[in-house]
Amino acid sequence: MALGVLYIIFVLISILSLVSIALMFMVKDRKVNNIAFSITVILGLVIGFLNVTALPSNETTEKITVGAVGILALVAVICKVLKKNVLARFLAAASVILGILMLFW
Repeated sequence: MALGVLYIIFVLISILSLVSIALMFMVKDRKVNNIAFSITVILGLVIGFLNVTALPSNETTEKITVGAVGILALVAVICKVLKKNVLARFLAAASVILGILMLFW
C-alpha cells in the first residue's frame, strides 16, 4: 500500500516537472515563463531535499552529490537575477531532471 502511494507521488512529480520544463522553454509570454521558471526552481529544491533526506546518514558522498544537484536551482535563481535568462533556465531544468534521475536510482 505505501509503495503504491510513493509510486503515485513519484509519477506526479515527474509529470509536473516535465510540464513546467516544457512551459519554461516553449512559452514566449514573459509572465507565464516566469511562473514556469519559479515552479521549476521550487521543484528542483523540493526534489533535492527529498533526495538528501531519503539517503541514510552514512552515505555522505551521495548526500553531497545530491545536495549539489539541488543547489543548481539556487544558482539558477542567482543567474536569473543577473539577467542571464537562458543559463538560468538550463540550470533549473538540469536541477529537476538530474534530481529525478537520482531519486529514481
